[in-house]
Amino acid sequence: MRYLIPLFCLFGLGMQAQDAGPLVIEFPELRLEFEAVEVWDEEGLLQGVQADTARVYLALGESLENTRVQFTQKTPGSMTVRQRFENSLTVMEEGPHCDLTAWTHYNSSWERLPFRGRSFILAGYTPEDRERFPKVTQEEVVEAVRRQCGDHWAELAGSAPSPLEYPVGVGMSRIFLWIEYYPAGGERQTYYVVLELPMGC
Repeated sequence: MRYLIPLFCLFGLGMQAQDAGPLVIEFPELRLEFEAVEVWDEEGLLQGVQADTARVYLALGESLENTRVQFTQKTPGSMTVRQRFENSLTVMEEGPHCDLTAWTHYNSSWERLPFRGRSFILAGYTPEDRERFPKVTQEEVVEAVRRQCGDHWAELAGSAPSPLEYPVGVGMSRIFLWIEYYPAGGERQTYYVVLELPMGC
């Protein structure tokens, strides 16, 4: 599957992000309200109640790091919230790029988020966090790029001085929230929010 020019970059082709406004996600037992943010949801997949996983495509330049999330419990109960991030490789060519979001990743450990009343604050990350990636060889990178994006992009990856140097780069591609909800007198419910981050244009 190719990711040469992501949807986030297609402003000239009639693609538009929703105007920035509070992002509301409904689960059967829980309602989450994030701060104002632009997202891609032209098909309205975030409308209504999510079964167990909500996937949110953030517009270019948007970030929810270090922002407050308000929550409303629809039934009495308790919950825990954890957060982690994922880094992926990208190959760049002055605009279009090939994002290896289905290949090897760096996955951080889960971090438990403390509550502040009826809200919690999403964790933020450092430039060093965004550069973390497992050790790979240039041959492995080139072959992965060839399989996903073709010979031209594989040649670009092969021209890098080392496996993770330009035109190859590492970027944060996803942030995950893992919510465990314990309704009073009921069974534990597990919900996920996946924040899909554009890796640049």
